[in-house]
Amino acid sequence: YRNSTIDITDLSAKEIEQTKPESFFFQTGYLTIKQRTDTFLILDYPNQEVLSAIAKIYLDTIFPVPGYQRICTNLWSALKERNVSELIRLYNQAIASLPYQDFAKADESTYRALFLMLLRGAGIQAHGEVPTSRGSDVLIESSKHVFCFEFKMAHTEKERAQKALAAERQISQRGYGEPYDERSISLTKAVIVIDVQERKAYGYSVG
Repeated sequence: YRNSTIDITDLSAKEIEQTKPESFFFQTGYLTIKQRTDTFLILDYPNQEVLSAIAKIYLDTIFPVPGYQRICTNLWSALKERNVSELIRLYNQAIASLPYQDFAKADESTYRALFLMLLRGAGIQAHGEVPTSRGSDVLIESSKHVFCFEFKMAHTEKERAQKALAAERQISQRGYGEPYDERSISLTKAVIVIDVQERKAYGYSVG
């Protein structure tokens, strides 16, 4: 629910069955006002702790990954070492632990959401679909390092290679790393291609 837009009238008292999720989270303090207009509110999580708590709820209910706490802990180590291969291995471990039927009709946004929930559940500052002309599908930020990930979907090995090359060109052409060039922050750019048939993620580092 990051950057959710809600009509102010939706915040008025209603029966819980009629209340929108954004309104419920706002009234319970899980969301706060980021920006306000005459008729709309843009909501966001008040801090990283709340965002992490919500992610853990998703990992318990929407994406019930067994042992996700251990996976999340290991994600920290992989990011610290800038180890994209290990990051993808842990991500695939989470995918494989979920019932097949849950991903029978999964699209790119579903796989991306799971990736984000694992990162946020670990307390990692991760953003999805950064809304700028140079934004990536998933952006991970720390004081000293940034990861930019571009997600693609493929159905065959040949298409997987094609999507990886296309995503690499996209990262280069859109200048994903340029906003960090003047901030003395190291940057890792990578492509994650989901093979739909194998239900598996493949990672490709971008130079």
